[in-house]
Parts: sequence; structure tokens; C-alpha cells
Amino acid sequence: MVDLGVLQSVSYVAGAVGVLLAAINYIISTRNADKARQATLFMGIYEAYYSNDFRDTDYALFNIEMKNMDDWNRLVKNREMWNAFVQENLYLTGIGVLVRQNLIDIHLVTLLLSESVFWYWEKYRDGVMEVRKGADYPRLGIEVEYLYNHISDYAREHPQLGVTAPKVSLN
Repeated sequence: MVDLGVLQSVSYVAGAVGVLLAAINYIISTRNADKARQATLFMGIYEAYYSNDFRDTDYALFNIEMKNMDDWNRLVKNREMWNAFVQENLYLTGIGVLVRQNLIDIHLVTLLLSESVFWYWEKYRDGVMEVRKGADYPRLGIEVEYLYNHISDYAREHPQLGVTAPKVSLN
């Protein structure tokens, strides 16, 4: 005959195992939900960035130079050029904030947007730095610069991705 104390102990262990399994299931479900949320959020960002409207913005950016305050002053006087510059800057700023706050995985951003971030920041970095001082606009491009540096570092740490990071980090 089985001792009542042993049965009681077995039932306590079974209950504890059940609670442990429920906790593990919750953790796994939460992680999967977080990954699904990130994927959904990022695909929305990706779709918007590669829309025809945004391609028009990128096309306009090819013709915009901004190396100093004179270029900045010309830029703000041309509505089409200004809109293109601001749209791209704000878009990349938003992605930089999401990466900084760990709301989007840097791995996804590196794989899908690194070329655009590298191109934009390398083209406009000098002008943005000048405007930060000359126009008293200290946060202009801060999150884009952060994103550029973070992607550059991540790409160097993960050469298997095949992302060509700039040779020198600006940190």
C-alpha cells in the first residue's frame, strides 16, 4: 500500500511541474508574440520605404547637395527639395529611435535598410554637422547618425551578412 504522505508529495511535485511548464509556455509565447510584433512593424516600415512615393523622394535626393550653411539655406527655400530631405531624414530618424529603444531588431534594419542609411548619412553628414552648429539645430540627424553607427558596428561584427560597413566608425 502507498503511503498517503508519498501521494501528497507526488501531487505537490506534479502541481509544481505544471506551474513550471505553464511559465515556460508563457515565456515562449511572449517571445514569439514579440517577434511577430517586430516583424509586422518592420514590414510596415519596409513597405512604406519602398513605395513609389518614397522612390520619388529618393530620386529628388540625388540632386540635393548639403555640405554647408549656404546649401542648407538654398534647401529650405526650395519646397520640393526641402520636402524630400525632411521626409527621408524624419523617416530614418524614426527608425533610429525604434532601434535605440529596442523596439526593432538591428539585425532586420541592417539586412533591409543598411544601404539606404549608409548612402543618406554619408551624403549629408557634413551638411548636417554644419547645420547643427550654424542653425542652432543640435538634434538634426542625431538618430540617423546613431543608426548609421549602430548598423556599421553591427555589420562589422557580423561579416557573414555581407553588408559592407564603412571602414571607419564615427563613434
